[in-house]
Amino acid sequence: MNSYFLGLSGSWFLVILFFILAFGLALYAYRITNPTISSKRKNLLITLRTFALIFLIFVLFEPILSIITGKEEKPRLGVLLDNSLSVAHSDAKGDRKQDYKKAFDNLNLKSLDDESLTTIQFDNNTKELKKPSFDSLKFNGQLTDISKALKWVINNSEAQNIRASLIITDGVFNTGTNPIYDADVFGKPLYIVGIGDTSEQKDVSIQSIITNNIAYIENPLPINVNVSITGYTKGELKLKLLDNGNQISEQTITVNPENKSYSAIFEYKA
Repeated sequence: MNSYFLGLSGSWFLVILFFILAFGLALYAYRITNPTISSKRKNLLITLRTFALIFLIFVLFEPILSIITGKEEKPRLGVLLDNSLSVAHSDAKGDRKQDYKKAFDNLNLKSLDDESLTTIQFDNNTKELKKPSFDSLKFNGQLTDISKALKWVINNSEAQNIRASLIITDGVFNTGTNPIYDADVFGKPLYIVGIGDTSEQKDVSIQSIITNNIAYIENPLPINVNVSITGYTKGELKLKLLDNGNQISEQTITVNPENKSYSAIFEYKA
């Protein structure tokens, strides 16, 4: 559907009035000519001058022609497919990759035409897929940035008329911002298909060891150790400080289910 509109910076009444005055001025200018010319030539000159004055008046009133075109754009579903390594791992529930394939097949995306679907695979980067298929996923992404994938949808939602999005992911992001903020910005229905076991995995890891780069003989050197403990609700953890295999010191950490991060400070004499 197309529509056209011609607007002026002034009133159309004034424009028409000036048009009439322009015609009258042209008649007045050629009422008497020297030398005398034929009526045919006089009418031609009156017409040309009238049109010249009308064009000048039209330009002075700054005409603006607005053309509005519109077309119907089918609503699209944005499908975001997690392509990271973690989605293909196994956990307490079993093989995540098989669960992923089952969820993908159940969606039956092939039943939607190209004009109704926008498919993105993401890990640290995003890539648009022309034909969504499970075989196109390599599950080799070292990092997972769900926020970047949502930003892609937000930036392209108006151009492609994306009215809702669906994400297949294990929900574990290790780079980028928290995707919950981008979901709020998106402001449209967002459906999540979760892959893997949602329960917290049992794990104990040393997150960091902080100490000075320089040690002085016989002066105590503080060593700050930060430990992360997840999946355990009780028990004790023994930390041992070793120097070339020889134990120097030992500390015990008591597990608290409400706490995941623990710190211990050792003193070492060089």
